[in-house]
Amino acid sequence: MGVTINDIARRAGVSIATVSHVLNKTRYVSPDLTERVEKIVGDTGYRAGDAAKLPGGRIGKLSEIAYVIPKMDSALYSRLGAELTRLFSDEGYSLCTYVTDDNFYSEKNILTNLLSNRRIAGLVLVPAMTNVKSYRKLMNSGLPFVCLERVIDDDGVDCVLADSETAIFYGTSHLIKNGHERIALIAGTKNRLYTDSRVEGYKKALHGHGLQYDKSLVFHVGPKESVERDIFSGILGDAFPTAFVAAGNALTVQLLKAVHDMGYEYPHDLSIIGYGDDSWCDVTTPPLTTLRQNAEKMAYTASSLLISKIRGEKIRASRVDVPVDLVIRESTRCIERGPHGEMAMAPEQIIPTDAEIEHLRAKGYRVGISFHYGGTEWVRLHERAIRDAMYKFGVDIASVVEAHFDPKLQIAQLDGLMMQNLDAIISLPADDRVMTRKYKELSEKTKLIFLGILPESLAGDNYCAMVSVNERENGQNAGKILGDYFKGKERVKVGMIIYGATFLAINQRDAAAEQVLLENYSNIEIVAREEFCHYEEAYDACRVMIEEHPEIEGVYVSWERPALGAIKALEEMKRADVSLATVDLDYKIASYLAKNKIVRGISAQRPYEQGEAAAIAVADALLNKSSGRFIGVRPQIVLPQNLNRFWKEIMHSDDPGFLKK
Repeated sequence: MGVTINDIARRAGVSIATVSHVLNKTRYVSPDLTERVEKIVGDTGYRAGDAAKLPGGRIGKLSEIAYVIPKMDSALYSRLGAELTRLFSDEGYSLCTYVTDDNFYSEKNILTNLLSNRRIAGLVLVPAMTNVKSYRKLMNSGLPFVCLERVIDDDGVDCVLADSETAIFYGTSHLIKNGHERIALIAGTKNRLYTDSRVEGYKKALHGHGLQYDKSLVFHVGPKESVERDIFSGILGDAFPTAFVAAGNALTVQLLKAVHDMGYEYPHDLSIIGYGDDSWCDVTTPPLTTLRQNAEKMAYTASSLLISKIRGEKIRASRVDVPVDLVIRESTRCIERGPHGEMAMAPEQIIPTDAEIEHLRAKGYRVGISFHYGGTEWVRLHERAIRDAMYKFGVDIASVVEAHFDPKLQIAQLDGLMMQNLDAIISLPADDRVMTRKYKELSEKTKLIFLGILPESLAGDNYCAMVSVNERENGQNAGKILGDYFKGKERVKVGMIIYGATFLAINQRDAAAEQVLLENYSNIEIVAREEFCHYEEAYDACRVMIEEHPEIEGVYVSWERPALGAIKALEEMKRADVSLATVDLDYKIASYLAKNKIVRGISAQRPYEQGEAAAIAVADALLNKSSGRFIGVRPQIVLPQNLNRFWKEIMHSDDPGFLKK
């Protein structure tokens, strides 16, 4: 019969309760009694089958699992420790934590003491070194152990890791898909085996998207080195990256501190992807996009491996890479590229000086505006902003026309504008193919500034500027709204109602929305796609889609005007349970959003700011400063909870009334 707690109490001359308090450290016991009890426990030992052991746990020999980590102030090690405590407790073991300060000599002393401690049944180790020679004594001791989060350079050592190579691949790929090309990787110097795998993931992402690897953009930073001094101060001007990926938890904090200290703002000045998803990551301003380790699965895998080894089960030495999740928030921006691959520039970069404004005022320039269609708040805000800015510049708006999406009508209207001998024309084409010839003809007679889309095959020297919302980001925002709304829900079916005509800007928007849903929301399946060429057709497209796929719970629609047709169809079919995301803020679509009815969010263009940018581009053109510019304005995600704020900011008007209801 095994030794019982009663036996330990009898031999020590104390009560059973005192033995319990010594073993569980639940109450103060004098040092003499503690030493006496612990000596007897150590001399006798316990096995899993020992009778009368303390409820839920082992005592004595082989009763503890050691957890050796570099530091205590790591959110990841804390999460891993909490999970390991629970998992080993279920097996009757208690978890004891030892901190090395990431110092090999400190770690060596801890391991030496653990090897002589008869209560230690096994070890979970986050090694301070990679060199196998440093751990030869441990490997020869027979003590079962598993490496966690870091590796020892030996194929015979079991280790459980976050799949950092794939994680960095996904993070870098996400940035590339968002238009970034100069992406810096902030890599660590500790445990180069692990660091090298992250660099390899970075390389694979670049090569997979046709970009060259530039080793000058990979920075190896130690825990005591300065990102600000060693990186930011050394890369300036055009060489400065547009995005940074941190390859470690501590490196993320170092990077954010450097960004703050150098006076940069993210994502306006640069985009950031952090590593590790600490509790503060989603409450920063803006919330941080991160690569999140799955601590629960890492702990479960490590504990299962170690328990098998303790039981003497024959297992093959293995390295287990646990997938890492990409959590997309708001610390990265999409870099829009113009029709000829050029990066977007901000309108603030070309605002005329006071002297240039005086020059414009003296010339008495006249400008015309040609919209593809009118009657919407989007068009009205464009026109209002253009007029406001042109007035400041002393430029006269001679005529404003709109073509009802009819290319032939717009061609006739453009001819009419040219009869007025205008100095410039601002135009949003009704068709990007049919009208190319007309715009080429106009380019020889006046200065052209385009809104939203450029006619096909029009060269950079045929126009002065193109002003656009960042359409890729616009679509991504709408897709993210829908994806986030269904986060946590399994097997969600979604339908896409997209623009079927060739219209580059809207086509890019639709493709970006679909890409976000497919790549970042594994719980969502796109089960149907319906196209429309005129916005009135979206009503029928929605009816057909829902009738064929009644299981659909979410719908994306290209922009608000066809979205209203889809909403009408859903209401008639009594499908108010379907959630919709779209683009462009207007009164009627916002009234649904305010009530959180069907519409769950909108990616709103900033039409007033886009109009201002167009006016600035006109001034720039009239000053003969450039041609072929691409000017981008970022969209804004609008949700029920922030509608009140952004309505006033985007629409430049007071509360329309429904916000108070």
